[in-house]
Amino acid sequence: TINRTGLQRTMWTNNRTQHQKTYPVMYQQISPAKHLLTYQHKMLTHLVIHQQTQEILSRFDYSLTHSVNPNHMY
Repeated sequence: TINRTGLQRTMWTNNRTQHQKTYPVMYQQISPAKHLLTYQHKMLTHLVIHQQTQEILSRFDYSLTHSVNPNHMY
């Protein structure tokens, strides 16, 4: 059997390393307040993009169902 905790720890470390590469600004030595603001801004941007994506996808779904079956009631 695989040592689950060891595997999870490795995965977590890899994820964190990947995260550090993706968002290096989050890990710079800056004041906690500025760090928090940067983090919040990034999260907010992420949420807004996610929300817009969801809206676009639902619109696409809607038009797709309606074009395939015009009598389909939403």
